[in-house]
Amino acid sequence: MQNLSDEELVRYFLSGREESFRVLFERHYKKVFSLSYRFCGMDSNMAEEATQETFLQVYKSLGRFQFKSSFYTWLYRVTFNTCSILVKKDTRIRLKPIEGLEDSLMAIDGREPQESLVRKEHQSLVSEVMRSLPEEHRQVMILGPLMGLSYQEISEVLGESVAVIKGRLFRARQKFKKNFERIYGGDNFLTLSATNQSENP
Repeated sequence: MQNLSDEELVRYFLSGREESFRVLFERHYKKVFSLSYRFCGMDSNMAEEATQETFLQVYKSLGRFQFKSSFYTWLYRVTFNTCSILVKKDTRIRLKPIEGLEDSLMAIDGREPQESLVRKEHQSLVSEVMRSLPEEHRQVMILGPLMGLSYQEISEVLGESVAVIKGRLFRARQKFKKNFERIYGGDNFLTLSATNQSENP
């Protein structure tokens, strides 16, 4: 079964071969945990809880998967919804430093990551800027620049049109840039690209 596609495994599961679900679980566990970890404010315990709850919900609702999108995009949407519920219930969430975030965001201007003005020792400040963003902006920044989803995939995860996602990510980058400048000062300002011609944010 390891050579089967996600969609083929789903069909196997729906036909009664429940062992195919274990293959899906093992194939996507790390990705789901990674996404949960970021959405849950870098809280590993909550991320683990979200990951387990996500797969439980997937197990219960696979019969409603309509094969109109890729399985992993649908899985990301379930993960996102699960994390949103958990985060709203837990007022203790505090965003911790996000490993690799500055490389994803600050290298947009074409520089090599190591040449960015924001380096590893600035992770806490970058995370502070992320925390200052409205939730809907933080969501698209995580899904796009950090997780590498395309505009289309983000739109499917969040249930919005591609046009809405592009506009939201544009505003998120501008807000991030403004807050970054406020924290670091004009002399250290690093311009983030406001537009992207590719299919990926």
